[in-house]
Amino acid sequence: MFFPSLLCALALPTVPVEPAAARFDVAGQYLEIRTCDVYTGPCFANAECGIVGREAALAWKVDRGSIGGVDVAGLSVVALLSSNATFGNPYETATDVRSVLLVDAKADAKQQSALREFATAKLAPMNAKSAGEHVVAIELATGCCDNAGCAKLDAGSFVSATTRCVHDEDKHCGNESIFYPPLQSVSAVTPAVAETFTVAAHELDTHFTEVQRRGAFTARFAETSMNAVAVANLPPASEPDADKAEFALKALDVARDPAAAKDDAIPADVPEAFKALLLENGMRVTTKKGDEIKPLYDLWLVKELPLGEAGDNRAIDFSQIPVTSLVGVLKSYDRGADYRDNAIPAGTWVLRYGLQPQDGNHLGTAPSRDFLVLTNFEHDPDPAPLSSMKALEELAMAASPSDHPTVLFLLRPEVEAKDGPQFYKHTEREEWIADVTVKGRAKDAKDTIDVRLGIVLVGMSEHP
Repeated sequence: MFFPSLLCALALPTVPVEPAAARFDVAGQYLEIRTCDVYTGPCFANAECGIVGREAALAWKVDRGSIGGVDVAGLSVVALLSSNATFGNPYETATDVRSVLLVDAKADAKQQSALREFATAKLAPMNAKSAGEHVVAIELATGCCDNAGCAKLDAGSFVSATTRCVHDEDKHCGNESIFYPPLQSVSAVTPAVAETFTVAAHELDTHFTEVQRRGAFTARFAETSMNAVAVANLPPASEPDADKAEFALKALDVARDPAAAKDDAIPADVPEAFKALLLENGMRVTTKKGDEIKPLYDLWLVKELPLGEAGDNRAIDFSQIPVTSLVGVLKSYDRGADYRDNAIPAGTWVLRYGLQPQDGNHLGTAPSRDFLVLTNFEHDPDPAPLSSMKALEELAMAASPSDHPTVLFLLRPEVEAKDGPQFYKHTEREEWIADVTVKGRAKDAKDTIDVRLGIVLVGMSEHP
C-alpha cells in the first residue's frame, strides 16, 4: 500500500471535491497522467514543483450507468488540461486552468451531450475554462495486468499513452509515495509509470512526448445520486472531522423508470439458479464524505431462508439457520472491507451463513460466532447448502484475496424494529449495521416466520 507524504496531504485542499450530481449514476475506469512524477519522494518533487506538472490528461470510461437517463455504458470522455502552475502544488494554486474536451465518436448526439455534461461537472471545481472540444475515436483500457498499473489510451490525434506498473528499479530514493494525489475523487488508486505520453492540442499551445515518467494513476470512479431511507443513529451531517464518513441505506427498485432500473437490478453475472432464489429488489449502502456520495455495496437477500431447530448454544445467535445456507448476494464497489479489515474487491459475492471456528485462534474477535462468509460464483456455482462448514471454508479461501476467508459479522439488531430495513451505528463500536428481515420457513411448515438479521457492513473487530 502506498502512503501519501505530509506535503501531499497539504496539497489536497487545492483540489475541491464536487458534490455528486443528481443526474449521474455511472461507474467505470479512470486514467490520469501528469507531466510530473506523482509517485516520488519529496526531494525529487521539490525539484520539479513549479517547473513541470502543468499539463494533465484525465480519462473516464463508463462500464455501467446513465447520465440524465441516457445510457452511456461503454463510452469514454477525455479532458486535456494545462495550467500556469504545477497541479497540486500547495504553494502556488493553478488559477489559469484550460481544458480541451474529447468526446467518444461512438456516442450518438444524446450520449455526447451526456458525456459533455459529466466531464464539465467533474472539471468545474478546478475552474477549468474550455478551450475547445472534439469528437474523436477513443480507446481506453485500464487495469490490464494483475497489479492494475497497466493501461492504454488513444484519443484521435490528440493524446496517446501507455502505462505500466511501478517496479523496484523505479524507486530512486527509497522514500517514494503518492506525492501528488489524483485531481479527481476516485477509488482503487494505483500509481503507474507512463511509458509513453504524447499530447498534441493546439488550443492549449501544447505538443509534447514524455517517456518513462512516474506520473500516472489508474483508478475506478463512481457517481450516483442517493436518497437514503430508513436511516437511524448516523453520525451528524455537521461532523467536524473530514475523515469521518457517513453511511446510509437506500432501497433499489427495479420498477422505476427503465433507464435507471437496470442499474438497480441483480447483476448480470449472477447465475440464474441464484437469481431465482433472490428478492428482485435489493438495497444499496452509500458512503458520504462532505458532499460526496458514493455506492459501497449493493445487497440482495434470499426470498426465503431454510430453518431448522434452534440450539441452546449462547455463543450462536442464529442456530436455527443451517450452516452454509445461502443468505444473499453482495455487490462490492471496491471500497469495502470485511470484519477483519481485509479488502472486499469489486465484484459480486455469494453470502452464506457460517460459524466461526472454535480453534483457539479467534477468541474475543466477535460477540458471537455468527458470520456471513463470502464466496464467488467461479468456485461456488450451486446455491444449494454445502456439505459442511469445512467445505464452505475451502470455497471462501479459494475466493479470498487475503490469507483468510472474507467474512461479515452477523448479529441480533439492538435497535427497535421498524417496517422495512434500516441502517444504524452501534452505540459502542465503530460498526454500521444493516437491520433486515428475511422470511424463514422450517421444513414442512405451512407458514413462514420473520428472521431479523443485523449485518455489519462497515466496521471491523477490535481484535482481528
